[in-house]
Amino acid sequence: MLRKFFSLRKSKRTLWRVFRLYQNKASSLDDYTKSSIQTYLENLRNSILKKHDHNAQNIAQELEAACHQWMPRSSFEKMRHFLFSTAFALLVAVLVRTMWFELYTIPTGSMRPTLKEQDFLVVSKTNYGINIPLQPKHFYFDPDLVQRGSIVVFNGANMDIEDVDTTYFYLFPGKKQFVKRLIAKPGDTVYFYGGQIYGINAQGELLQDLKYVNQVEHIPFIRFEGKVDAPHPQNGFFTPVVFHQMTSPFGKLSLHGN
Repeated sequence: MLRKFFSLRKSKRTLWRVFRLYQNKASSLDDYTKSSIQTYLENLRNSILKKHDHNAQNIAQELEAACHQWMPRSSFEKMRHFLFSTAFALLVAVLVRTMWFELYTIPTGSMRPTLKEQDFLVVSKTNYGINIPLQPKHFYFDPDLVQRGSIVVFNGANMDIEDVDTTYFYLFPGKKQFVKRLIAKPGDTVYFYGGQIYGINAQGELLQDLKYVNQVEHIPFIRFEGKVDAPHPQNGFFTPVVFHQMTSPFGKLSLHGN
């Protein structure tokens, strides 16, 4: 039954494709050729309506061969078809990759022991919302669906990360992706003491779901050296200088003359 369904579906596609091609080229065909193609189309249509899958498949194959002989594509039509097919395939790939799911390979050991180098992942992009293609934004996003302890994939847009720019399909500019485990949510306070991680939420309650973090082999970080913002020098001095760590300013150095 399933084979019959797909066979009839394929014959239907052949019927519509040849019918559209015939409509475009009918004015340039002689009466005999037009009559022959119309007969093929009518026979194929009747076989599909009667659900004679084997007969429809045979007629569709004969019709395909007749099309190559009687209605060959010009070089311009072949080029147009190639460009359209390529553009359509690229569009579908971009939409699937940015809105539905994406394949990843783990490059480093920062997620050990859960994920190790060269592991392959298939990541869903619809668990928390709906992404806007090629932009670090969302049509819809529900932060309550994001749970502590979840493994999440995010890009480095608006984050203090070195060498974060990249391109998708060697054409579209974008930001590199990172795979990490979510330890805290907005409003949480997390601290490291005695070799273990502790935290409290925005209501001051102790976070009970951080115990697993103390079993990982690495404590993830962005970079140790931080970022320094310095203005143009004034009288040969850079002042004031602001120091950042993880995008947050934590120190300021100013020079004041007497």
